Amino acid sequence: MKCAKCHFENPVGFQFCGKCGEKLGEPLEIENAIPAAEGERKRVTALFSNLSGYTSMTEKLDPEEVKEIKDQHDRIT
Repeated sequence: MKCAKCHFENPVGFQFCGKCGEKLGEPLEIENAIPAAEGERKRVTALFSNLSGYTSMTEKLDPEEVKEIKDQHDRIT
């Protein structure tokens, strides 16, 4: 299936373009999509956390120790 955005010819069965990542299928009519997106409000919650060295720590420690350290960090912040 040819991508409507970049015109890359994708193998049958792909849901997204292998070159640009665009969803394959019927072309999206922009004129109809914009009014639905304009003025739409939604409440969202975003959580950001940063533990320095977290990945290397989890590779070396027991999962229960990692959970204990993370719980301590959560209580502090």
